[in-house]
Amino acid sequence: RMANEEASEQQGFLAALVNEVNWTEPWILGLGAFHVFCTVLILATMDYPRIHIFLLALLGSLVLVSEHINEFCAQHWEEFATEQYFDSAGMFISIVFSLPILLNCIIIVFNMLAGALKMVKSLQRARKRGAARSPGTSTAAAAAANKSTTATTAATDKPKEKKTQ
Repeated sequence: RMANEEASEQQGFLAALVNEVNWTEPWILGLGAFHVFCTVLILATMDYPRIHIFLLALLGSLVLVSEHINEFCAQHWEEFATEQYFDSAGMFISIVFSLPILLNCIIIVFNMLAGALKMVKSLQRARKRGAARSPGTSTAAAAAANKSTTATTAATDKPKEKKTQ
């Protein structure tokens, strides 16, 4: 019974949020564009883990300072908004700022986990291939490689002549 009351309370809050926020305010549209840009950037750079590490650190830092951003916006809301959205609990900024950022961070983490899993599988395949070779074959291949290296070295390294004075 208590869970039902809590769920309906949360639904009521979200409905009130959706209905009472002026979603056409320029700063809210800009914030939405920022979130869309971040998501597109993350999806476009799926094969670049260094970029994802940077983005994860940057976005995580933004979430960490969201309380300070909320305080700043609560003090200066009249300069950019038509209504005071920034409550002391930080619920509004948590939903419209931090939640989309955290969802983007989850995309990055899942992509990194998928890359790590792919790497582990390729290492396992390489080990199986290495174990499947017979000892004679790998030794013969190593000996052939050593012969070609020795022959190349012998052809290019001529003994140095001593200078006589």
